[in-house]
Amino acid sequence: MEFYKFENTSKDARVLLSINRLAISSSKYIGFADFRMNIIEVMKCFRKAYKVIDKLTRVGLRYQNIIKFVREEGTVPIERYLNLNLKLPDAIPGKYMFFETAFVSKTEGGTITTKLQPMMAKDGSHEALLLDFDHAMEGGELRIGNYDLYLKESHEYTKKMFEQLITEEYKRYLRGEVVK
Repeated sequence: MEFYKFENTSKDARVLLSINRLAISSSKYIGFADFRMNIIEVMKCFRKAYKVIDKLTRVGLRYQNIIKFVREEGTVPIERYLNLNLKLPDAIPGKYMFFETAFVSKTEGGTITTKLQPMMAKDGSHEALLLDFDHAMEGGELRIGNYDLYLKESHEYTKKMFEQLITEEYKRYLRGEVVK
């Protein structure tokens, strides 16, 4: 499907528009309040241009976080960063050289897709875990006039998931505290 692509001058925010999709993205996260204001501005223009559109089939918010890490004895120290309590057979050692997972969970009115996968910096300087949340509301009576409510709900849900998923040690790191 072909999209019309509109970017800001710094190329860190874009709007993609096609016959049945509208996507607004930012690669430089400036905080939810400012991100939300950008979406409100785009939606004002969209609603002015397309007054006949009232129903939506899907409304989603995708949030990605990159967690840099340093291997410890050749393994990914997931437990330092994430509260993952996966019950695996005892025969599977808990020292992972590679770790990737994805799951889709049913939520009230939609789904949350959670992915965790390793990645390498483009310059090869460090490894990281990509934590990817995609919260979507689908079907039902989604109205374009309620997009801001849907956005806030998705943000609260993904924020809650992120905060519960990361460890206290990683939270201290994010606050700028020294972590051993």
